[in-house]
Amino acid sequence: MSSRRPFLAYLGTEIIRDGMVGLEMVRKKLWAKSNIVIISGAGISTNAGTYSIPDSTAKLHSYLLSVFVTASESKFTPFERLMEDLARYGRIRRHYTQNFDCRSTRLPSLSQKTICLHGRLDTMMCHMYSQHKCQEYDQQLVEMGKRSRSGGFLRTQGASLWRRMPQ
Repeated sequence: MSSRRPFLAYLGTEIIRDGMVGLEMVRKKLWAKSNIVIISGAGISTNAGTYSIPDSTAKLHSYLLSVFVTASESKFTPFERLMEDLARYGRIRRHYTQNFDCRSTRLPSLSQKTICLHGRLDTMMCHMYSQHKCQEYDQQLVEMGKRSRSGGFLRTQGASLWRRMPQ
């Protein structure tokens, strides 16, 4: 049995308050490790300036589009660059993220190790039908003299224990 204990790094408010000093400390600790698993959340995207909360479906859809555009155009945070470097040198085993804005897909090495727990904005789908089936079904209802149905809503394909991820 190996006596090596796992190193757990928590990037909370202490690191953010200390700024680069805290990030440099984490960088030094992580570079000494070889099998790293990173679990990241909204803090990365919030620091990059992509999040706020909408209050209606129409606002939600335009908000999701703006998040996707902003995330695809924004610069990487220092921690994202650190994760990419660690992935490039084979030190990251897996990166689990709660973010669905696809920022990590722009980082070639990290994207190969990333699992998006809440799905991805670029693979959202209608919960009812594909777009063409919704339009065809709606047209049939109108032709029969019935009112058209409201369309389905978009959802991401999040991870679940019983289903394989499409990514």
